[in-house]
Amino acid sequence: MHIGTAQAVQDRRAATVDAFRMVNPQRFTCRPRLPELPAAAWINKPDQEGGPPSEESAA
Repeated sequence: MHIGTAQAVQDRRAATVDAFRMVNPQRFTCRPRLPELPAAAWINKPDQEGGPPSEESAA
C-alpha cells in the first residue's frame, strides 16, 4: 500500500487466517499461504531516468 501499511495489513490477514484455521481445522488440509507483497506498485511508473514523463512520450 502506498502509505506504508502493507506489512501491518498482511500481518492482520495472517492472524485472521490463523485464528479461523484454529477454530475450523477440518476445512484446511494445509496451511494457507498469503500472497507475497510486491516490491513496488505503480500507477504511472516513471521512465528510466527517474524524471517526469516528457510531452513527446505522453503523445
